[in-house]
Amino acid sequence: MIILQRIFCKKVFDFFCVSAYSSTKMILKNQHIIIPGLSRFDDELAFTGYNLAMALAKENFVYYIDNPFTIKDYFRYRKTKKYAIRKQYMKWRSDGLMNTQILNLKVIIVPVLASLHFLPEGIIYRIALKINETIIKKRLKKLLAKKNISDFIFINAFNYYYPNVGKSLGPSLSVYYCLDPLPSEYEKKHGIKSELILVKKSDLVICSSMELYREKIKINPDTFFIPNAAD
Repeated sequence: MIILQRIFCKKVFDFFCVSAYSSTKMILKNQHIIIPGLSRFDDELAFTGYNLAMALAKENFVYYIDNPFTIKDYFRYRKTKKYAIRKQYMKWRSDGLMNTQILNLKVIIVPVLASLHFLPEGIIYRIALKINETIIKKRLKKLLAKKNISDFIFINAFNYYYPNVGKSLGPSLSVYYCLDPLPSEYEKKHGIKSELILVKKSDLVICSSMELYREKIKINPDTFFIPNAAD
């Protein structure tokens, strides 16, 4: 297992070195990769996670976890197209697997989750978060069983909202791609503790700035600095 993990670690590291957005020959091939989304797949602006998923899907089998709807989101979007196209996949009996225009890229829709951000940081919030994470894990376990997937890579691109999901599924490699510092007090409310959990649990942490690298390597020695490139 350790040898396999090191092989995957090297491949993922090399992939980020050449950049997911370049025309460089793909280093990762024929791997099953799960990426939790910070954005929704049909948002007007595609964030890093979905761009990463599309790039990796060129030569891998990629499953993008759509940013889950909460109860608050349900009441906000229930009469919109955004909700309508997800409705059937949110059902508990569904596997949540949605096809995209890219053959090897699937979107995973999870059931509606409880809205938790209003809770103060503490034991009540963490217990409630664990319930939400259990719902996500149940959906992912259904995917892994259906596709008979035993070896997969879990790449978390700056999504620290559900920090205990990835590692608990037993991936061959869990990666945290740390892009930026927590941007606002809203994110910091629960994000400081959640990101700390994620950094500690990940097998590989990749930082896009030297400041982040210096911060995260104190927590996880398997942290590496790969600067963002400019075209």
